[in-house]
Amino acid sequence: MLALAGRIVKRGKPGSESHGYAVESHRCSHRVTPQTARTDLLALAKLKLLEAGKRGRALVFYAPRDLRARIESAARQPGRQQRGAAK
Repeated sequence: MLALAGRIVKRGKPGSESHGYAVESHRCSHRVTPQTARTDLLALAKLKLLEAGKRGRALVFYAPRDLRARIESAARQPGRQQRGAAK
């Protein structure tokens, strides 16, 4: 999940609403189902790593200005594992 947030930063300046990452973009670039794409992005928004908005009827996610600090903070939290990490 944290890697996905990092890739979103590369698509535009953090804090800029001119560049958003839509569910459809995530679905196509990672070859996942629409529901998986939506779930992934909403999970990052719930963790406060992304900010959600709307563009027309589509959900669009934006990187907050302080995303780097948020990712570093999330990575330091004990007990938090990324998908696929060994237990």
